Amino acid sequence: MGLLDEMEIEISCPKCERKFQVSLRQVQQETTVTCPGCRKQIKLKSTGDDLSKIDKAQKDLEKTIEDLNRNLKFNIKL
Repeated sequence: MGLLDEMEIEISCPKCERKFQVSLRQVQQETTVTCPGCRKQIKLKSTGDDLSKIDKAQKDLEKTIEDLNRNLKFNIKL
């Protein structure tokens, strides 16, 4: 995923309902996390559609940044 790997989202424990943060990388890799409240083991599951939307948004952002850098370098050299 790249730039967004470390971005965090909030989830709720299905047992105690405590909210806590997990990274998109953890979701993508479908890791098991432990609730900091009740210590329940939670298997993260991702839906391919959600992750593909995030991946597309990341690629679009990276392309925009590259284009911006290219334009800035061009303008500075003039």
